[in-house]
Amino acid sequence: MKLIIPMPPSINRTYKTGNGRFYKSREAHDWSDLTYWRIKEQYKGKPLAGRLEVKLSMFFYKNADIDSRLKAVLDVLQLAKVIENDIDIVTLIVYKHVDKTITPEVWVEISKL
Repeated sequence: MKLIIPMPPSINRTYKTGNGRFYKSREAHDWSDLTYWRIKEQYKGKPLAGRLEVKLSMFFYKNADIDSRLKAVLDVLQLAKVIENDIDIVTLIVYKHVDKTITPEVWVEISKL
């Protein structure tokens, strides 16, 4: 199963602190909402469960960390019911591509093992 989703915000733009609390930023909520509906347009199946392998190809227009965006991607896959639970992911493969001419996005490929 394959999906194409927008690039999530970096970790520094995803989580904020204030009044002694830790919370998701408005930008992170907006990305999650947009991505949820993009996934729903592409995937009509039942949630995948069991041992899963997830391959992510992350396309950046400039060099950036890949690890800070992984949690958001995996969480939205669960939220949109593509996967039953991200605890089922036993293999995670991430590819990074940097090209100033592209739109930042993530290609997601999920398979059962």
